Amino acid sequence: MILPDIKSPYIRVKNGNMTVSNVKKYLMVKIGGVFENEDEVEIWLGHEPLSSSLTLQNVIDWWVQITPLPKRQSAMVGDSAADFVMVLHYSFKSECSASGSGSGSGSE
Repeated sequence: MILPDIKSPYIRVKNGNMTVSNVKKYLMVKIGGVFENEDEVEIWLGHEPLSSSLTLQNVIDWWVQITPLPKRQSAMVGDSAADFVMVLHYSFKSECSASGSGSGSGSE
């Protein structure tokens, strides 16, 4: 089953203490009816699933560490935020089902 994309795939987060669990709950509301509970949702950064207990600040710190230096950019006032977006993907958590995926993203 292919999961639907979110109409507005960006989440602006002002509090880095928000957990991945909160992102899962947000996702469940946005694509309503696909997941019965947040334990069925897997959020991914690259090829790694994220623990529900991680804060988004932890995820951002990890994202910066795994991003190769040539891909890192310095931000200047007035730059487009599109170059500074952390892309997260979602899928069914079940390992036995074919996991379709959509994507959502957020930036700090």
